[in-house]
Amino acid sequence: MRVWRLALGRYREIDGEGARLYGGRWNSPGNPVVYTSTHIALALLEQLVHLNLERFPDAFRALAIEVPDDPPPEIAPTSVMLTDLEACRRYGDTWAVAQRSAALVVPSVVVGASLQPGDLETQERNVLLNPRHASVDVWRVVETSFSVDARLRRTG
Repeated sequence: MRVWRLALGRYREIDGEGARLYGGRWNSPGNPVVYTSTHIALALLEQLVHLNLERFPDAFRALAIEVPDDPPPEIAPTSVMLTDLEACRRYGDTWAVAQRSAALVVPSVVVGASLQPGDLETQERNVLLNPRHASVDVWRVVETSFSVDARLRRTG
């Protein structure tokens, strides 16, 4: 499985330290996980919701991370409500501690997994990686530059 992470500076590590310190939608502080996406465009959107466009960085580092499919990635059930932060964190924390798989596939809040009408499915998903999983030694990481089009910096 290939996943993508966009990072600035020290956040390009795949040790889960930032998420361990601050927590996230799918983990509580204290549990290290690495937030990634199935597509580089979704990784960018996930960054954009946290950045001030007036101070938008010139360049990110793009990390393509190859994670073995054995054991297969776990897929979070649709019964976990994305609006219930504590339910998401409980599920992610339980997954991370149990080390059932290296990857947990979860829906994005930025780009929903299904669109209305007709419940059309998108392929955009976020993927949590567990840096404590036994397979971490065989993860392959390729780091490249990633420039963002200047039109994304427009505020008006």
